[in-house]
Amino acid sequence: MCSLKLSLLSTSAKFLGVTLDSKLNFNEHITNITNKATASLMQCRKAVGPTWGLTPKTCSWIYKAIIRPILTYCCSVWIRSTLTNMNATKLRRVQALALRIMTGAMPSTPFISLNQLTNTTDIIFHLQGESAKGSERLRAYGNLSRERLPPIKGTIKAHTTINNDFMAELDIPSNAERDLTVPTLNLEQNFTTTTPGDHSNSYREQLQNTIDSTPSDSITCYTDGSKTDEGCGAGFIITTNNNDTTLHEGSYRLPDYCTVFQAELTAITEACTHLTSNNNKHIIIWTDSLSSIQAITTLNIKSRTVIECLNALNHLGTTNTLELRWIAAHTERTTEQQSN
Repeated sequence: MCSLKLSLLSTSAKFLGVTLDSKLNFNEHITNITNKATASLMQCRKAVGPTWGLTPKTCSWIYKAIIRPILTYCCSVWIRSTLTNMNATKLRRVQALALRIMTGAMPSTPFISLNQLTNTTDIIFHLQGESAKGSERLRAYGNLSRERLPPIKGTIKAHTTINNDFMAELDIPSNAERDLTVPTLNLEQNFTTTTPGDHSNSYREQLQNTIDSTPSDSITCYTDGSKTDEGCGAGFIITTNNNDTTLHEGSYRLPDYCTVFQAELTAITEACTHLTSNNNKHIIIWTDSLSSIQAITTLNIKSRTVIECLNALNHLGTTNTLELRWIAAHTERTTEQQSN
């Protein structure tokens, strides 16, 4: 008889950095990441002594920027495993080791005391927050599956239900539209942009002369967005004849949760929407938001607001010569104050 070597099936497999075990309790994954993080910390420990070596600030940066991401990677999937005391203790021990290296505390110092001394969030709470943020990103992309509530008492909840419970505790509207969207490539641009670049001082010095020398038949638009304690808003003013003739003014109240960045982009979008009736015109749109111009011209866009603004600019640029320029705040006092 020929001898055959029978290989046993593995009880676990690694997929995209996450260890999947046969029972899907992720105990083995927790063991793997804590061992990896501990080994990395022990290498750092060689560079730290009671009175010499890396400063506590540097040790804190190493832990939060290098070690802790090892523990939080893909935690939206395995967050359920942190509900057991065994896994929670493994994770807390890693953070406690990092904080002892940082502070020089005694090995008997409790976890809670170390967190208080260093003003560091408990690792389990941090994981819950990272898991909730990951779930919200998936929900914005439309890739988060909705799990039904367990029909029988004692049924184990999956990670989707746990993450939804975390989000419910934060009181974030579940039906609110998210600005995050699936990454979109920016391959079309029917307009030109002008920014200071590396010559900021000279650009600012020539800015007023550039505005004054604008051809009288050009259409000039100034946009602005702002946010105060009273609310968030966007506005624009459209002029011609070198700012002597006002063609239109518009202002909009935005939801309070909008950022200044979103308000600036909304102002540009609304201005483009109003200008779509023009054809074969030279249109210059001035904005004091350099970040908006950078976001519009980037290759990979992940914001709905940026995509809407880009589409509005491209649509307007198909029938007009369109320029998007950066302007320092309050350079042209008359139009800038009206836009504000």
